[in-house]
Amino acid sequence: LFPWVLPDTRGFIKWYRIYSKSYPKLYTADATNLYGHMQPTDSIEALREIIDLPHVYSFLSRKYYEWTVHTTYSDCALIRATELIMQNTFIIADGAVYRQHEGMPMGGPSVPPVANLVLALAEYKTWGQFPPLVRYLDDLASFVHIRIFRHIYPKYVTFNIDEDSVKFLDVEIYDGTQQRIYIKKFASRPVHFYSNI
Repeated sequence: LFPWVLPDTRGFIKWYRIYSKSYPKLYTADATNLYGHMQPTDSIEALREIIDLPHVYSFLSRKYYEWTVHTTYSDCALIRATELIMQNTFIIADGAVYRQHEGMPMGGPSVPPVANLVLALAEYKTWGQFPPLVRYLDDLASFVHIRIFRHIYPKYVTFNIDEDSVKFLDVEIYDGTQQRIYIKKFASRPVHFYSNI
């Protein structure tokens, strides 16, 4: 649906091998403040907008019969289920149960896909189907300096830009074009190689 949104490390390696011959430098960045500032209502509105995109609606109509019998998108089970999950997050602190009103829980199973869609919508609105970047959740890579992207994302998203070493997902780029797998300090294996988000 959004070809620049990577499913795993293998997608990045393929993209890098195609485009690195034409561009001298790769920039990477990590979006910070994403989950903690993402509001459930804004996320639901972004999801509704994404479903309205013709290529997304067409894909869903081919995949799921349910899409052909609904007259309004707000009635669809996907929106209702997402609303239920996103607006009913609870935490326990000091033995008391609290409902979370601000931000989204980083460990919630539905939050990364919704965050992915919120960022994809911003990218799609700016560049259509061909943005000058690839992204895996909140990690971006581009042959264009990432500073130019800041204006397209929600204001609460900030970036840590890495210009010195190029490590993206489970790949380290060295000597300009060579790649090798690297394992993050806290992991025992490449974390994203087969993750398929």
